[in-house]
Amino acid sequence: MNENSYSFDGPYGELCLQFIQYKRSLGYKYGARSVRAMKELNQYLTENEDGSGGTALTKATVLGYSNKRDGEEPMTRQMRESFIRQFAMYLNSLGIPAYVAPIRKKERGTFTPYIFTRRQICDILKAADSMRYEYRSPNHHYVYPFLLWMLYCCGLRISEALALDIQDIDFDEKILKIKQAKYNNSRLVPISDSLFTALEKYMQQVGHCKGSHGLLFRNRWGESYRTNSILCRFKELLAEAGIPCTENGRLPRLHDVRHTFAVHSLEQMAQQGMDTYLSIPYLAEYMGHRKIQCTEHYLRFTADAYGDVVEALAPYYKNLFPEGGNADVQT
Repeated sequence: MNENSYSFDGPYGELCLQFIQYKRSLGYKYGARSVRAMKELNQYLTENEDGSGGTALTKATVLGYSNKRDGEEPMTRQMRESFIRQFAMYLNSLGIPAYVAPIRKKERGTFTPYIFTRRQICDILKAADSMRYEYRSPNHHYVYPFLLWMLYCCGLRISEALALDIQDIDFDEKILKIKQAKYNNSRLVPISDSLFTALEKYMQQVGHCKGSHGLLFRNRWGESYRTNSILCRFKELLAEAGIPCTENGRLPRLHDVRHTFAVHSLEQMAQQGMDTYLSIPYLAEYMGHRKIQCTEHYLRFTADAYGDVVEALAPYYKNLFPEGGNADVQT
């Protein structure tokens, strides 16, 4: 992501650019989402500066940016608070006075991920398989079916899938190398024989060769597909598959495919009689979670639909299933 494609004017503009470069120098990706967040912060600071032309970050300014907004989930607010806190600490390191807000106790969100049934997953993939050739995007009818199949089979984040290079695939061992994913973590993801067969077919369809360089999912210009384009097309596929809206009137999210992978994996491991004490850490490692608690969150909203999973794991997580079942899951 080129930060120069965004405007960073005002007294904090140059500092925002320096902050982005600083974070990248530490090994953080700081891609499009982070650059957009930096632009939003810079715009807020420009509109709310005290008129002195200085760059001191006051307590009132920081708290004003961190205030809860209408209809906002706690997780979104916490991310915004963390962002301006990091920027304030960076300013302090430069000798510029900046208020660093203390870390507040996390609030529990009301968001509940949508867990697709296996029938719904099949319907979505069927809708993707029915996509037709389009001149503007000649390979999209091959890309979407395999991309969705990979997301469901591997539980990848969409950003991880779109960043995959052909060089990141070990064709001998059937392993994906996920590099510098969320929290700057990297991991190895083994894939099944059936998915590997689908991978080889996909590469043949789009003209990719083993040992070559380039993104696994790329448009006709050799660039990565844009996440927003993927999300829009996914909503169309949901409609074609007859997937209903959730209680808030919205369609399920693409990230819910990752949640579904986790729940279906736990269910499968429980049915196979796998040691339940080992299944959670195993899944956490596979999905790239920093903490095992992130994986445990998935069980909070599976009690009704996946009682066998809950029953199998209950002896180890007695207090894991609170009343209501809501969880602040964004993993």
